[in-house]
Amino acid sequence: IKVHSGKDGEVFALDTVKTYSLTSALRQKDPMVVYKLTLNKLKLTEIPPEIYQFKNIQHLIISKNKIKVFPTEITQFKYLQILDISSNKIESIPKELGELIHLKSFIAKQNHIVSIPPEIQYLKKLKFLDLWGNDVGYLPYEISELENTLEEIDMRVIFMSNKEHKVI
Repeated sequence: IKVHSGKDGEVFALDTVKTYSLTSALRQKDPMVVYKLTLNKLKLTEIPPEIYQFKNIQHLIISKNKIKVFPTEITQFKYLQILDISSNKIESIPKELGELIHLKSFIAKQNHIVSIPPEIQYLKKLKFLDLWGNDVGYLPYEISELENTLEEIDMRVIFMSNKEHKVI
């Protein structure tokens, strides 16, 4: 996964970029240098509003918290490529997910998610969808719009009807 820094058209690999905690990110003089931010294991019930100053976030980890509502404000991160909301208490994914058009990996395992919105069809770059251990009983028909890009869907430990299993 490539990061476009916007500085002189510079391009580099996202996995080589420093991962910031919220504390270390807030110490940066230039918030635009924060591409990867982790907020995992902080017992958060909501996303700290301070993160929205980091407009270049492309990899956001908010796993292992106590968040119940998917923060639609995340759609402010127009270049977001990897979003990890795993191991929270999230029950639904809003239609705004479809606004994250650069998303390549959506990791939402071990929540309480019951459905995925049809707007997932707009994530034309999505390669990996992790729904492991949720309560999703079906996928929207619109996910078929991603057949040329979506490489893997992890739906382990999900109970669904035989009919839905065949549809998928």
